[in-house]
Amino acid sequence: LKDLGISSINLIASRERHYVGLEGFGIHIANTEIL
Repeated sequence: LKDLGISSINLIASRERHYVGLEGFGIHIANTEIL
């Protein structure tokens, strides 16, 4: 994703969850949408 120039994402998930390690790859979760 970083190679494509993506630095932040909107995450769609079934529940609220913290994803550890994405920021180490330069990816920031801007928003979480719960299904």
